[in-house]
Amino acid sequence: MTTYRDNQREHPESAHSLALSTLRPCDTVFVQTRSSHYRVFLLDPESGRSLLQGGNYFQEPTEVTVKGASFGGPVVKPGSIDTGLRLEISTGGRRLITSPVEAFRIERIVDSNVG
Repeated sequence: MTTYRDNQREHPESAHSLALSTLRPCDTVFVQTRSSHYRVFLLDPESGRSLLQGGNYFQEPTEVTVKGASFGGPVVKPGSIDTGLRLEISTGGRRLITSPVEAFRIERIVDSNVG
């Protein structure tokens, strides 16, 4: 497992902000909010298309689009997960907003065929 804070050479942005576009398909981001824990399995990091599990509404992995980080209002920082801000998700035409993100970490599948 790789924690984002320990991997700043690979992810040069702030330790409190994660741009999904810097990740690869099949990377997983574990997000802890004030109220819940989420597992975000990235299908397409550029678009935010993911399988999300956690919280009260996602007991089973559910396809969603991670829109980005927000204060809970209309302005969204697209394709980002930021500590202190809320994670904005859309699924089935509904917009869902989490409680503020307290921490996140990244887990990557290591390809054993790569030297």
